[in-house]
Amino acid sequence: MHQFDEYINTIIKDLKISKKKKDEIAEEFLDHLQMLKKEYLSKGMSEIDAVKQAMITFGEENRLKRELSKSLLSYKSFHNIIGGVIILLIVFIIGKYISVPVYGPKYWDLPISSILFYTLIPNDIIFIALGYYLPIFSKRMERIRNIILVATVIGVLRRGLMLLLFPTPWNGLELYMKLIILISPLSIVSHVIGYVFGFVLLQLFHRTSEVCKRLVLKIF
Repeated sequence: MHQFDEYINTIIKDLKISKKKKDEIAEEFLDHLQMLKKEYLSKGMSEIDAVKQAMITFGEENRLKRELSKSLLSYKSFHNIIGGVIILLIVFIIGKYISVPVYGPKYWDLPISSILFYTLIPNDIIFIALGYYLPIFSKRMERIRNIILVATVIGVLRRGLMLLLFPTPWNGLELYMKLIILISPLSIVSHVIGYVFGFVLLQLFHRTSEVCKRLVLKIF
């Protein structure tokens, strides 16, 4: 057991991940090593030889460290970028069939249940795209604080730009009403939900593609 712990620690100690994630990986590796050890013990090997053979079969430490670092490093890969285009195209097509009212003064005349529904469904393709692509190019964009900050700033700037460039019923509103609508908590929540939805799509696609690659490698 002590040899297994040292072997696993050599692999994971320099990984730039949380302690919780390291513990999860260590537990998973230990389970695999214990299974290999039992297999070799059942074949008549001694305890010491079974432990050594289990580690040899599992893999050389530096190679495993490189592979693990590469897989945990980031979502940046060609297939994730191309996959995002396909996924967002599908989301965009589906979104064309979902009728969402224009966010303006009349929006607040809707029943509260409708306002909550339109707020909670991820209906803005721009924020879904940001949620998908920003974490690919920056690991900082996986943090919830940064997600809320970026979604809020971009949302306010976007709405403000639309106010200035396009003629809308908003032009007749007082300045304070425009500000209230621009920084409405509901609009911020909607943007954050869209961003998180995009990030979840990225995680699902990334994990699915990794599983598919492992299956292909096992088959061939």
